[in-house]
Amino acid sequence: MGGEFDRLRDGRQRCVICSKTVVTTHDEFVALFHEVRRNFEVIFEVQFRVGMTVRMENAKVIARQTNERPRTTPGFDARVLGFARPNAAGYDLYVENGSPKLPTIWTLAHELTHVWQQRTWNRAAILERYGAANELFIYEGMASWASVQYMYSTRETDFARREAALTRARDDEYGAGFRLFEKRYPLRAGGNVLRDTPFKHPFPL
Repeated sequence: MGGEFDRLRDGRQRCVICSKTVVTTHDEFVALFHEVRRNFEVIFEVQFRVGMTVRMENAKVIARQTNERPRTTPGFDARVLGFARPNAAGYDLYVENGSPKLPTIWTLAHELTHVWQQRTWNRAAILERYGAANELFIYEGMASWASVQYMYSTRETDFARREAALTRARDDEYGAGFRLFEKRYPLRAGGNVLRDTPFKHPFPL
């Protein structure tokens, strides 16, 4: 949204408005993660009974781990900003460094949804009901929906509205899945009680 940009050492460009809210230190990142986790549990009425370690990594490391090819063009480059990976003690959550606060929160909410899915759902039953070809629509669609609803529920309304519009316009599993979940579970603005969410159902759609 900004008209001026800072160029990072790895080639990424970040608008100067976003640069003002960058999560810079590991301690700040860990504190933000715990805040998001607490809010997430309250908003969606879930509990995470599993250990999680959060890590900030640069865009190239994230891209390698997710089999993406990073691009640094003058325009907007869509890419994975984080991922969750099981480890012996629980999960590692990786999030791209140099990110502003709100996109970092968005990514953490998205990855927490994936942790919940992996810990709660019977994957074989999910595949049997929806088919292997639709697996990503279910997993990524719900995670995208949860990220938007999280931002609405924490009263980050402008950011939530913008990200909802961007996600809704996508033509991949994220966008198509999000549209399915939004139709089934209409988004609610901050302060409203969520009467029904996909977290309440073994089969969310």
